[in-house]
Amino acid sequence: MTFHFTIELKNTYALSKLKVFQRTAAHGGGTPYSGANVKKFKIWGSTSPNSNGSFDASWTLLGEFENIKPSGIPVVGTNSTLDVETANAGEVYFFDPDGVLATPPVRYIRFQMIENWGGTSTMHMAELEIYGSGT
Repeated sequence: MTFHFTIELKNTYALSKLKVFQRTAAHGGGTPYSGANVKKFKIWGSTSPNSNGSFDASWTLLGEFENIKPSGIPVVGTNSTLDVETANAGEVYFFDPDGVLATPPVRYIRFQMIENWGGTSTMHMAELEIYGSGT
């Protein structure tokens, strides 16, 4: 299992989107699209996960996402003005409640990093915002 963490939302929500802020100079220091900033990740949801913390059938995959560098500049750590502005504003990812991965209401989410920009097994982010409506 790659690096992951779990958040209890304290209520059940139908999720619509999330916003990920990389660590940048504007957000605590760091260079966007480099190092342990998240590049690919999955979001899992549950209403009642196993109390032992295992990654079992109580979790439903809600979405697979990839952070795309807007400029397309291939060198990690080399960024255009657009890259920096986009990272500072936070990247938005949408859930698809009616699509192939129908998004059920959840009380817990699990953020699973698949790949970071530096090719290591660690991750960091400045902030994670989760949007949805209570059920």
